[in-house]
Amino acid sequence: MPSSAAVISSAYRWIGAWAFAVVVASFVLMGGFMLAADVVPETVGAFAGFAFAAFFLVGKTSFFPALVITSLLRLSGRPRGWTDALAFALAAPILYHAVILGFDFSFGSFALGDPIFVVAGAVGGLVYWWLAGRPSPPYSGWFDPN
Repeated sequence: MPSSAAVISSAYRWIGAWAFAVVVASFVLMGGFMLAADVVPETVGAFAGFAFAAFFLVGKTSFFPALVITSLLRLSGRPRGWTDALAFALAAPILYHAVILGFDFSFGSFALGDPIFVVAGAVGGLVYWWLAGRPSPPYSGWFDPN
């Protein structure tokens, strides 16, 4: 059984990796929507407002799904990295339709925003995987977080 210090360290590593993945995915989301709408915030305050809204949106909708997804991936024994990216790439638009659009999965609800959420989810999944102590053995021999 792991010591309490090891459990706390693991929890901090997981939460820190999730928080940074939220930040990165939020910036990808913001950039994608700014490019799609051809809109650039004119002031630092406007950019900060967009950033805060994106952090809040991604953070509040992704914590428990991220916990469940990563736990299932660990239990499945699948190689991590691309599976994290794929899982979060699929989860991001599903969460968008479920939380933001009120469970609207009709054909008309799929639009330009979905590919942006897919890319943001994939990038967030890769960032999480890398910061949570991966790549580690057996995936590569150069980094051992223990």
